[in-house]
Amino acid sequence: MRRRSIAQIGERVAELQREILVFQARYELPYEQFYAHITTDDDFVSRLRETHPTW
Repeated sequence: MRRRSIAQIGERVAELQREILVFQARYELPYEQFYAHITTDDDFVSRLRETHPTW
């Protein structure tokens, strides 16, 4: 049971890493930098909403 749980955690981590790579390619920024911009930079968010209205 423990091995299965560890395997599931590993699978989830790999899945999230793939999602982050797609995200970084879409927005052309490392995720950490993107997060910093959207939480502190109103101009960045305004420009982002022009090209990606769902933000």
